[in-house]
Amino acid sequence: MPGLNVRLDTTGNGPIVVDASNRLAASTISAGGNAVGSWDVNSTINTSFGLNTQGFGSLEFSLRGGGGGTFTSGQLIFEVSDDLGVTFFPIPVLNLNTFARSSVFVASGVNSGNVIFVVSVGGFTNFRVRLQNPLAGTGTPSMFWVGQLFSFTIQPAAILSSRIDGAKLTYRASVAHYVPAATPTDVGVLTGSSTTIVRINKIMVQGFATTAGTMELSILRRTTVDTAGTSTTVVAPALDSNDLLTATATVRKYTANPTLGTGGNPLDDTKLAFPIAGSVNPPLVLTYGDGAGAKALIVRGTTEQIAINLNAGAVPTGGTISYTFEWTEE
Repeated sequence: MPGLNVRLDTTGNGPIVVDASNRLAASTISAGGNAVGSWDVNSTINTSFGLNTQGFGSLEFSLRGGGGGTFTSGQLIFEVSDDLGVTFFPIPVLNLNTFARSSVFVASGVNSGNVIFVVSVGGFTNFRVRLQNPLAGTGTPSMFWVGQLFSFTIQPAAILSSRIDGAKLTYRASVAHYVPAATPTDVGVLTGSSTTIVRINKIMVQGFATTAGTMELSILRRTTVDTAGTSTTVVAPALDSNDLLTATATVRKYTANPTLGTGGNPLDDTKLAFPIAGSVNPPLVLTYGDGAGAKALIVRGTTEQIAINLNAGAVPTGGTISYTFEWTEE
């Protein structure tokens, strides 16, 4: 005689899972007893068995056919309750063999093999399996249903973090405080490269004086380079000592005004403070490319130049200036 035996095994050890917040969720199995139910062709429609699921997160079970026969008809329905079993309603169950969801299982044709199911019971008080249509079959087939209830306790996980440095060659050229020309124009320039694309990420500028004051500061792009004047090349070390390639962009420091190259549309215009020497004065920091989807300040070829320009203003008494260019090459 065909029959259906149902057994929920609430013993054993649960898995370790990770929730959406990357916290470890250690699952524990209820210490409660087993829930057992069975049906055969003589079982009455709507005969059901149930299980209290309070405190549980999910139920995993398998359906295995056997016994030397085949079911020709019959249907089970899966249901949950949120009011301690007063009212039940269908709940979809995930079939891990087909990845289909359904609140019913049709017994027709079942004679062998395992079907694995998972259902979430979090927030519900009861789960049950109900015989919705009568079972019938040939031979002596049987089905066995074995499952486990899991409850999850969220435990804080150790968060491992590490900085992932970029792969681009990165350089800095810094100029210590010095006395610029009396009415300075370009005090520092970065000229591009014929072999790499230069991307300026950051420009820092700082002023001090014996008499406090301010100056207009502009960051300009020139399409031909400065000439003449009095200048020296600034050393540009790599930020990573393992990067053995020498920078191909060049930075020059002007102590006497150059003959200015063409172009000169401002990319930045701001006031540069010259407080009294010895006072606290963080450098003015201009960054490029740090916004979402934004580009860095790109310098293409040896005819392009980015200049720090003081607009030929009068330097405050005793004024000195320092600056830094930071850029990448690729």
